[in-house]
Amino acid sequence: MKQRIEKAKLSILIFSLFLAFSVVNPQTSASSTQIQVGSFTVYKSVDHIYYPYRENITDIYINVVQQFFKNGSILVNSTNIDCTSTPHIALRVFTLGNHSSCLGLRYISPDLLGENVSGLTFQGIKDGYYVYASSSSVEDVNVIGLYYFMSDGVAYKITFNQTSGGSLVSYTCFVLVTTNIGNSSATIPHYSYELKKPTSLNLLNDITPLEDKIEEYIVGSGLIMIIIIFIFRRK
Repeated sequence: MKQRIEKAKLSILIFSLFLAFSVVNPQTSASSTQIQVGSFTVYKSVDHIYYPYRENITDIYINVVQQFFKNGSILVNSTNIDCTSTPHIALRVFTLGNHSSCLGLRYISPDLLGENVSGLTFQGIKDGYYVYASSSSVEDVNVIGLYYFMSDGVAYKITFNQTSGGSLVSYTCFVLVTTNIGNSSATIPHYSYELKKPTSLNLLNDITPLEDKIEEYIVGSGLIMIIIIFIFRRK
């Protein structure tokens, strides 16, 4: 059961990283005055595992803009906290995105709402939310995502349906806890956790945010994806 749960969580992580890296597009001309260094979003997610045993897993995701680059890219520092472990264990991940559409931050500039962006397809407006869809697959695992963006560009809710061999394996729901985008008085809640330093993914914690090393981020991100997929294939 533990291997199946880890595989389910890992595939969601791979999918999230894939989307985060796919939106790096320095040529985007749309601009946003809402996000800046220090902008953050905090999400609570619940993974409902259905196969082979039922299990619910709760996580907290803290995403903070750490640096802006001259070409319009931003560096997002994400802390993923596993709330089901004792003590809570966290993994820190750095991703690159564009200042106008950054899925690492779960954000799309209001100027782009209603349009397709890299990795996401606009589905329409429902109950006041801009709904986007995404899809990806790794081996026989398929993940379908739905994003519900508010008018300020921040995703209020995100859901992922994961299937394997045509059967539902897990359903994951992210819900916004708080953000300072459009609300400067908001602060990040305090969470108690121990930061885990990966032994085989040291690039995640060793990247140095320098403007002249953007290419290293991209190369490093690609290497991380290859390593993660290799681990996934061995499950």
